Amino acid sequence: MLRRGLSVVLGVMLVGFVAAPGAARAAGPTITAIQPSSGPLGTRVIIRGTALAGATAVTFNGTRATISSVAASAIRTRVPVGASTGKIAVTTPTRTVRSQATFTVTEGIVLSASVGPPSTIVRVSGSGFTPGGGVSLLIDGAMQGTITASAQGTFIRAAVTVPADALPGTHEVQARDAALSSTVSQPFTVQTDWPSFRNGPTNLGVNATEHIISTANVGNLALAWSSTTNGQPMTGTPVLARGILYVSRQDGWLLAFDATGCSSPPCAPLWKGKTGPELETGAAVANGVVFVGGYGDRLYAFDAAGCGTATCSPLWTSITLPGEINGAPNVVNGVVYFGGADRVWAFSANGCGSATCSPLWHGKAHYRISGMDNTPAVSGGTLYIGSNEGNLYAYDAHGCGSTTCDELWKSPQYTGIYTSPAVDDGFVFVSQYSHSLMAFPAGGCAATTCLPAWTAPVGSGTVSSAAVADGTLYVGSDDHRLYAFAEAGCGAATCPRLWRTDATGDQIWSSPTVANGVVYAGSFDGMIYAWDAAGCGSATCSPLWSSPATGGPIENSAIIADGMVFAGSDDGSVYAYTLP
Repeated sequence: MLRRGLSVVLGVMLVGFVAAPGAARAAGPTITAIQPSSGPLGTRVIIRGTALAGATAVTFNGTRATISSVAASAIRTRVPVGASTGKIAVTTPTRTVRSQATFTVTEGIVLSASVGPPSTIVRVSGSGFTPGGGVSLLIDGAMQGTITASAQGTFIRAAVTVPADALPGTHEVQARDAALSSTVSQPFTVQTDWPSFRNGPTNLGVNATEHIISTANVGNLALAWSSTTNGQPMTGTPVLARGILYVSRQDGWLLAFDATGCSSPPCAPLWKGKTGPELETGAAVANGVVFVGGYGDRLYAFDAAGCGTATCSPLWTSITLPGEINGAPNVVNGVVYFGGADRVWAFSANGCGSATCSPLWHGKAHYRISGMDNTPAVSGGTLYIGSNEGNLYAYDAHGCGSTTCDELWKSPQYTGIYTSPAVDDGFVFVSQYSHSLMAFPAGGCAATTCLPAWTAPVGSGTVSSAAVADGTLYVGSDDHRLYAFAEAGCGAATCPRLWRTDATGDQIWSSPTVANGVVYAGSFDGMIYAWDAAGCGSATCSPLWSSPATGGPIENSAIIADGMVFAGSDDGSVYAYTLP
């Protein structure tokens, strides 16, 4: 027989209810059990009772919690940030009831983020500490600061910063109660992802958080693993997110690999997803979804975690577009942007609730807004993209209130722009095939056609997108070399290079990438090269490192993440390099 105030067996708190002041004791909602009866922040809690349907609020000692699900006999929730030991109350349209016994909030912390790069600011919230007592915050035992718990033994959103030199992997964020000499912790995983072709909305081609490989040790890079192959070229630049490497293969397959490799290389993919008959572009990852376009004339969206089987179907696709998609997508503020066939497209990254989705908007048709790795750049609410016809176009990234949108401005027509623009410090940088790098004011020119502020010669023709890092632009050329230019220009209409590299064994179509003072590019000779991004003090610089030759050209970019270098080859394999 239950008596009021008696609680529980096996972690289940059996209780009656007490109506909130002023509430009539009439038939209505009741709380009959709470499972469990105690726990730290974030604990899943089931509130059982009667007449709970339609509940609008749940509080833990006055702190509001988020309701996960509600039914007549049960409510599911979690112990919220800021909660302290006390009664649980449930509000329904008819009345508010609260538990007779107390729910005990035990010592624990929650983090605002559990994954991120070095230098991430993490907000720590805790409950169950000594009321008014001191709490030390640490990462891997190293002191980050101290705070004072509230009179209820709580603290909310105290900031700690992940060290700039934190290595990839799991680290412990800790809170130590000074009075009790007790410590609780939560894991934080350091990862330096590269989730899109040029690693960000503005297409700079830089990983600013990567710090393991440097000019001092890059020469020691060695092959860590390579993938299995069916002979079909790896056509898109790899992207990496949450420890998974995604690579496009020419026969229409998107492949997902464990970025750390496997016990017995060559490594097979974790899973793969079929797009159209061909796939010539890289992917982009955002919020747990991988986006990729293909020669099936559609955008495909896959669950980034896979589907539990070796072959996965897309979550959704776009409608059939009027031609193939050759440029990798860029996901910015919940919108997927890409160039396809003859225009730029914008789709909701959340899909549309059905298997096939229409665009939010698209640009006016132009001649082939596509090309090798031509990915839109988005900065300050403006989208920039080049076209095979030779124009750079600028659009309002929010659209125009209509399905079809005109550009805000465009460049004059040049020989052909097969590259992705990069935006930095008020300028848009784009290379065009007739061996020229161009810099346009990002805000346009108060006219519909805008001239570049300056240009620079780049050897012979180029289909290499520029990288921008620490005031320097880097671009590859068909003359087998990499070129470096001052981002600020030279005060004249035509600017000379700062330096260039020795010739590699073949053309550099690969778009350069930069991390921790090293610039990387692949060559048609099948090798990846690394140079000091600051140059070498002379007009021509030799590489600090080059990989052994793969079995085919490396057309696309090498990426640098989690202390490793990844690249796909036309020989059909992906290659991963690391320090010994």
